[in-house]
Amino acid sequence: MITNNINFDRKASFIVKGIAILLMIAHHLFSQNTFDQISSTPLPQLYLLIGKLGKICVSIYMFVGGYAFLLSKENSFFKRLWHIYKKFITTFFITTIVLLITHKLYVTPLQYIQNALCISWEINGSWWFISTYILYIIFFFILCKPLLKIKVYWQFLILLFCIFILQPFADYIRNAQALNAILRIQLHYFFYYLGFFYLGTIFFHHKLFSFIKKTSQNIILLMIILCGSLCVRIIFNINCMNYILIPVLIALVCYIPQKEKLLQLLGKYSMSMWLVHMFFIEERYFLRQITILSSPIGVFAIVTLLSLGYAILESYTLAFIRNKVNNLIQ
Repeated sequence: MITNNINFDRKASFIVKGIAILLMIAHHLFSQNTFDQISSTPLPQLYLLIGKLGKICVSIYMFVGGYAFLLSKENSFFKRLWHIYKKFITTFFITTIVLLITHKLYVTPLQYIQNALCISWEINGSWWFISTYILYIIFFFILCKPLLKIKVYWQFLILLFCIFILQPFADYIRNAQALNAILRIQLHYFFYYLGFFYLGTIFFHHKLFSFIKKTSQNIILLMIILCGSLCVRIIFNINCMNYILIPVLIALVCYIPQKEKLLQLLGKYSMSMWLVHMFFIEERYFLRQITILSSPIGVFAIVTLLSLGYAILESYTLAFIRNKVNNLIQ
């Protein structure tokens, strides 16, 4: 029997992000009427359910982001910001050049600049995540130490405040017509996912995963909790169950052998996949061109492979250019 403790390390985080990006693609494919545009046959209920549950992907990323925020040994505020922004702006310029060439860049010059600065997201609606994540870096860079130095029960109360006050408030803000559209959407995302980012910092600060022993009994217990929480989440539509589902899911992922490669590969390139996958899903871009298969699984596989292919190609191309530049400088 395995008796060592759980370790949420780099490889495990890649697996978690690999699962999250698959859930994200499923969510955007199966829950936003995408198939109504390419098929007259309604999606089976199973796919609709998977699409609805896939929304948990953002909460997973935010939890991992909060965990990684403390795990990182980078003390420079600006380097932290640049680390996330440079990944975005690289993909931004590459994809918008492709859109310009294919006559699919449907924004004004002002909107183009605003999108590049993460102020608005007309080009790709999923890019809101970058600005929200940057705001979290700023917020927690200032307040993380005070928030984690307080008594544990105060941390718990703040978390409850995020769940039961900030999340409903976030939904209220989203529908507040008096606010600017971009501002209310940004405030909605910031307040809605703040608790998940904070929960990630709490788990790292208190090393909570390390208290779980890798035993067969604990696997069974975690599976029961996961299935029970998932049932409550589905039947009663209680979104706050995600605060239980995500740590339990991550704990179970830590049981997966480190030799697992596919999910680690997806996780390694998940951010670039996040940034481009919507171009293959939205009809105004390339949905019609990629739907050589009409089956939900087929389209899901194509979108996943194209997003992964782009991410790998971008990574290797940039590495090649950097090497050539470094060689020229030397």
